[in-house]
Amino acid sequence: FDIIKENQTVFKHNRTGCEGVTLHDLWSFCRRKDTYQSQVVVYLHSKGSFHDSTGQKQLREYLTKGALSEECLTLPNQCNVCSTRISPLPHLHVPGIMWASRCDYVSRLVDPLAFE
Repeated sequence: FDIIKENQTVFKHNRTGCEGVTLHDLWSFCRRKDTYQSQVVVYLHSKGSFHDSTGQKQLREYLTKGALSEECLTLPNQCNVCSTRISPLPHLHVPGIMWASRCDYVSRLVDPLAFE
């Protein structure tokens, strides 16, 4: 985790698991009463590690750097989510699924485990 900056904390690191469980933990954290709703949280994962290649490694690093960028960590008030790339088609989504957001937005979303 040499990319973690001084003012950041790794909440949890799972060597195995699925996105739903990790996203649920992040969602639950944001819904806790002792969590500042203005707090920025970041979702990262091991994108492409099951089929590792130079291209996958470069994509993973690119997405991670974007989600941990100063621009994402100081998310403007008019934004809900920040990522290396946000695409409007075929529906609004974050390709690569690595992003930063504030807890006030994350806590209003549906529990990720409801989709499994």
